[in-house]
Amino acid sequence: MQKLVSALAVLSLMNVSFAHAESDDEGTKQTSSKDDSAKERVLDEIVVTATKRPETARDLPLSIDVFRGDDLEKRGLDDLAKILKYSPGIYLQPGSTPDSNQINIRGGSSSSGDFNRPFGIFYDDIPLINPTFIGTQPELDPVDMATVEVLKGPQGTLFGGSALLGAIRYVPNDPSLDGTFGFLSYGYGKTSHSDDFNQQMTGMVNYAVNDRFAIRAAASMRDRGGVIDDTYSGEKDVDGSKVTNARAMALWKIDDRLSANFLVQYRKQDSDANVATTIDNDQGRQVNGRRRGGPDGSESDQTLTRIGVDWESNWGPTLSLTASRLSKNGHLYSSAYLQDLAGVEIVNPFDKYDDTTQDTYEARAVQSTPTQSGLALLNDWKYVVGLYYMKSDQKMHLQTLYDFNNPPDGFPLPTNILTGRVRANAVAKETALYFDATRGLTDRLELNLGGRLFEQRTPLSLGLLLTGLAAGGGAVDPEFVRTESLKESGFNPRAALTLRVTDNISAYTSIARGYRFGGINLNLYNSPLVPSLFESDSVWNYELGTRTTWLNDRLQIDVTAFHIDWNNRQTSQRTPTDPSVEYIANTGAWNIDGVEAGLRSVLPYGFDVNLNASYVNSTSNDPYINDNGILVPPGTPELTTPKWNGSAVIGYTRTYGDWDVDSSVSYAYRSATDSPLLNAPLDSFGTVDAAFSMVNSKWPMSPELSLTITNLTNSDALVAASATAPAGTPGRVFSGITVVPRTVMLNLKFRFGEN
Repeated sequence: MQKLVSALAVLSLMNVSFAHAESDDEGTKQTSSKDDSAKERVLDEIVVTATKRPETARDLPLSIDVFRGDDLEKRGLDDLAKILKYSPGIYLQPGSTPDSNQINIRGGSSSSGDFNRPFGIFYDDIPLINPTFIGTQPELDPVDMATVEVLKGPQGTLFGGSALLGAIRYVPNDPSLDGTFGFLSYGYGKTSHSDDFNQQMTGMVNYAVNDRFAIRAAASMRDRGGVIDDTYSGEKDVDGSKVTNARAMALWKIDDRLSANFLVQYRKQDSDANVATTIDNDQGRQVNGRRRGGPDGSESDQTLTRIGVDWESNWGPTLSLTASRLSKNGHLYSSAYLQDLAGVEIVNPFDKYDDTTQDTYEARAVQSTPTQSGLALLNDWKYVVGLYYMKSDQKMHLQTLYDFNNPPDGFPLPTNILTGRVRANAVAKETALYFDATRGLTDRLELNLGGRLFEQRTPLSLGLLLTGLAAGGGAVDPEFVRTESLKESGFNPRAALTLRVTDNISAYTSIARGYRFGGINLNLYNSPLVPSLFESDSVWNYELGTRTTWLNDRLQIDVTAFHIDWNNRQTSQRTPTDPSVEYIANTGAWNIDGVEAGLRSVLPYGFDVNLNASYVNSTSNDPYINDNGILVPPGTPELTTPKWNGSAVIGYTRTYGDWDVDSSVSYAYRSATDSPLLNAPLDSFGTVDAAFSMVNSKWPMSPELSLTITNLTNSDALVAASATAPAGTPGRVFSGITVVPRTVMLNLKFRFGEN
């Protein structure tokens, strides 16, 4: 481990993202020379609210990547799959729908079937992922976002059971009281292997009614053509999708100390087909293998509303009260999904509905400047302390059918097996008291302490209608309802020390705990071997990081090393007597070790460079049964975790007459994912993105023309895959998802008003 840390430190790569160093006027100092090479450009600081109070990102004693919304737009990075490949130590594995992507943070994958994720996605501080049944997993459009923040390591102190291994936060631009302004844009493009065209429209308007009240609204529509051809029906481009986002916010400054804020956020997605493809070979060609026999796809809606009140007290902290409601539902359906297994067609039509209503309430006090007190112990603290309550009412309905067509003589199963209907309900509740406080012990040494005292309650009910063997004279089971209740409580501590060796060099060490909700097993077959409940799991994260700045604020080099103990892990398993029966169990301990590192620099003549890389080694500590029913020995690597990933971004900005030019070339790499337990290992691969934009702020409406190309080399590497047996096995069924083919988008944008 020490050798690895030393080696990566020499590489001088960093873990703070490729935020555009020269994009803010405050971050650029210019001489009077007309030569661009004479400009003194420096790296600017990025302010975030990851600790629920504004702080500079590099001053936080935790690993965080920050992506600015305007940079994401310029580079065509409009969803998490595109964004997160530039965050070291993060790996996004596409799901079967746009609402079911799995995000691997620091070597912790999602291995819990239809249940909660080990990562969190938040709008500001509001969780968007269910704490029990997964349900729809909305990914918001980054249009008009101030930042998208990636917090690595457990965030259990401030964000509770919704961020076991890390969190992703969408932070919007707030309404401005300074005037009326906005933009409109339209984009058109093409994806290789598709006969369809892509379209996108985005817009924003900020309207200041007066110096006390302002409204800000933003919206986007992205219509993406399909790239998968259905070789069974002959239909082309069956996996197209359309995603619409709309957001309206209002700010009312009631007086100099009191203000209120309002939010409505809406998202809708429609996908023509599940994007997981059944492929006839292991090459992963997207144009070669979707088999189905009827309508197939997914749709979802999410609406988030929030109201908040902030009061700047005359004795120090700002007091805030917020209440929010997240309503979302999803429908995943397939009339007939066909596979060819040893000459037998397996038809598996299914319908799955989910519906969630989630209310959150939070009251907190935020002190952003050092406290002043007559007591030395209470002096010089910056802090946030709060009360939190969440109630998430979740429902899931699943109906599925297995039908075997054209079986040979002597086929051991009946031609039709109806597995039945499942109706599951859970009401997850979390009550918590939390705090996070920072104090300087000396001029160079700073202490950070945090904690969350929590209690969670989850009453659950499960209704099953089992029809057994609908053909072949099988038994028919009556419908039954099982009720359970899960109650857990605990304390999530956090502590960190930061030493500022010089004004340009600092180091920190931290320890933090995170946890995740438990739940009820669906147990479709009512097997006595399946436990009724599974409990929460938890992690301890130990971290050591350095932050350095060189060359008069033109170069930053950071390195972070971490060790994670993952206890009582929630893992998908199967019963030994019947591999078709899958459930969740707590399977012991895992160890994760890794390093994240990177470099960020501005160069002469308008160039800038951002490099990052990470190494992660995730292995089991205890033997466990995997979801293929195989006993896995200790020391086995995590199946879906690449050990290495990283990226390089070279940017160039310059002014030519009245035109400001901004361009970049980016490369992202992911190493191979392999294990003796995998029937479908993934090879290493890299993708190249390019972007170019030019804007004239002197012309009316400041026209901007931009061109973005993702996957420039048109890689067709697999990013997710599964198989029923090892390669070469007769009757093997192989399913995979490849990198989205090369996509070219041309976008025209106009601005109005002055910001």
